[in-house]
Amino acid sequence: MKRAILAVAGGLFVLGQAFAAPRPEEIIPERFGEIVTIVPDVPKLLKDWDENPILKTWEDPQVKKFLGPLRKRMEVDQWSDNAREATGASFEEWRRVVRGSLVLAVGGIAESVQENAKRKRERRPRGKSEEEAAEGESEGATDPFEGILIAEVDAKEYERLLPRLEEADQVSARKKGKEIRRRTEEFQGETLHIEESIRDGKTIRVGGWVLMGNKLFSSNRVEVLKEVVSNHKRGGAERSLAGMPQVKKARARPIQQDILICWDPKTVREKIRSDVPPEGRGPDPEKIIRALGLDAVEGVILAVDLEPEATRLELGLVASAHRGIMNLLALRDGAPSRPAFTPEDAVAASSQ
Repeated sequence: MKRAILAVAGGLFVLGQAFAAPRPEEIIPERFGEIVTIVPDVPKLLKDWDENPILKTWEDPQVKKFLGPLRKRMEVDQWSDNAREATGASFEEWRRVVRGSLVLAVGGIAESVQENAKRKRERRPRGKSEEEAAEGESEGATDPFEGILIAEVDAKEYERLLPRLEEADQVSARKKGKEIRRRTEEFQGETLHIEESIRDGKTIRVGGWVLMGNKLFSSNRVEVLKEVVSNHKRGGAERSLAGMPQVKKARARPIQQDILICWDPKTVREKIRSDVPPEGRGPDPEKIIRALGLDAVEGVILAVDLEPEATRLELGLVASAHRGIMNLLALRDGAPSRPAFTPEDAVAASSQ
């Protein structure tokens, strides 16, 4: 009898493992690895931020007075009102929506920058301001920029605030001479909420979102949304963020990660390579990249740990070789040379 119970329990465990929901990094395609922001626990991050010395310093009356011009320029005192105008709800209301992790990944940045730079070199339409022309150019259907957001949310709270968000989006669109048309579409058993941005009768962008249980998937491109939903259904993408060196290294670090940012510099390198000047009219960017050793850098990692007593930052480089500018970095484990006024444990280095 005991063996039968153990066999059933073991079978249920294996079944549960087989159908365990994949992590966001496992279902987001690798091409979105240009910039990846991962917040493992949003409520914890917000709680730690409320208790962190940085916030206390920022809110200190003397610091407020000293940074008065900067705060005015940043419109700090209007942040709450601006958030309500842009989203239809206050920041305090939205912070109750996200109840777990959040992952934001983007791709096509270098290509988008190139495309927009090319358009700006062209004469803008008569009667349009530079700002209006730039906005129209960046929203073109051919803009290669694409992003995906995956967050664990309180579905009921999200749906409660959704009408206010949609109304705020529509008001903002009208101010820019646009219109947002919404519809739903069934896809692999899920209801996708499609948002089509229209200007002068032409579609300039089609994005959307979907709620799957307590997970919100949102993208500025509906085809990306469908791709990620499909990956989620089958348990992962063929080539995902999880397989990228910088993400793997960052996840393996012992530091508590309230915020994790991974950057893939190869897109910048590709942009530099594509902007090679005609022979004899300037230095070869490819030779500069190799001379500096930047071709060996596969990823950049920034991990942030907010604590009640301090803020810990970890900056890392993932490289396939040690040459060029990499020789300027200390790769010995332990504490490198530091200014005398800093605590002994303020700075450390590791080659792991």
